[in-house]
Formats: sequence, structure tokens, C-alpha cells
Amino acid sequence: YWRFLRGWDPGVLKPSTTRRVPHRGGGDLPDIGFVDFGLKAPEAKSVSLLATFNGFDPAAHPLSAGPDGLWNVTVPLPPGSYDYAFEVDGRWTIDPAGGRAAKRDGRDVTTREVP
Repeated sequence: YWRFLRGWDPGVLKPSTTRRVPHRGGGDLPDIGFVDFGLKAPEAKSVSLLATFNGFDPAAHPLSAGPDGLWNVTVPLPPGSYDYAFEVDGRWTIDPAGGRAAKRDGRDVTTREVP
């Protein structure tokens, strides 16, 4: 209590080592690939990536504006199939240059396979 009143000092943090990295399944860790997601939207003020790997949360993966109106983000992902869409200025938009189109919860999405 006295230390708290005088100004609490957390002290020096001690280094630690990681003995095990948790992951699903057994055996080796899955390969992680860096996947680029992009959309050409020169008039957009904000673009976000909505996907199965982020719970379709627009705050999870905002895209960065590049030259010529190209918005992009790179996401590390293990191999699998992922549904995604973009939120462009608050509007749900599928990827016009993406792969296979599908429906998820009544909305159009694009499906991308990560090898």
C-alpha cells in the first residue's frame, strides 16, 4: 500500500522462454503463407477486409490506400478455404477480381483457396 501511494514501480521484467507453441492438431506446425487481398476503389474513403478468419469484423483488417486507387492488405494464413468480402465506405462488396463466388448467411462472398 505504501509503495502504491508513493508511486508504484513494477520492477524489472525477467526474460522468459517459450517451451511450446499451442496450435490445433498434432505434429508439425502448419505452413503460414502471406496472402494479399486488394481492391481497386479510387473513390473510396475506407476499405476493410471481412472474412471467415476475422469473424467478418470490419475493424480487424483495414486496407491501406495505394497509388491509382488500389487498396491492399497482406494477411498471414495457414492453408485452407476462406470466404471474404470487402466493406467499402460501409457497403458490403465482393471482390470483382476474386475467385469463386458463394453465399454465406445470405450474403455474396468470394472464396479463396490458400495452398
